[in-house]
Amino acid sequence: MNRLPPSTLPSVDESAARLRQAGWSAGDVQLFSGAWLVSATNGENVIHGRGDNQAQAWWRAVEAARAVGMLRG
Repeated sequence: MNRLPPSTLPSVDESAARLRQAGWSAGDVQLFSGAWLVSATNGENVIHGRGDNQAQAWWRAVEAARAVGMLRG
């Protein structure tokens, strides 16, 4: 997994747009622990991204989609 420093992470909006453009429907929730969790589905597949902050969780979801070959562009 690519470990980008927090200041270089794409914004939540940018990561969400990447997933949306690739056909994923996604949402996020902040857990009681303070961590963030992003869950996404494209109809038959589910991916998750978890991070210490919202941007990190969304970026990890993008990386998860890329890792399974389901991220266009």
